[in-house]
Amino acid sequence: MRSEISETLREKLKRLPPEQASRVATEVREAVGEFFPNGKMSFPAEVLIVTGSKPMMQESSHES
Repeated sequence: MRSEISETLREKLKRLPPEQASRVATEVREAVGEFFPNGKMSFPAEVLIVTGSKPMMQESSHES
């Protein structure tokens, strides 16, 4: 199981007894198995690219 990415996860996994760590690894493999068809990772995703701008504020003139 790849846990190198998250230091927090690595620290938590180190504290587990070996049999529990093994069970976690098995459960993770089972849970994500559908995203690894033919041994390659394939996650469904959608990317939205947006842009925007804020109009410049105009100074209001107060005449007295």
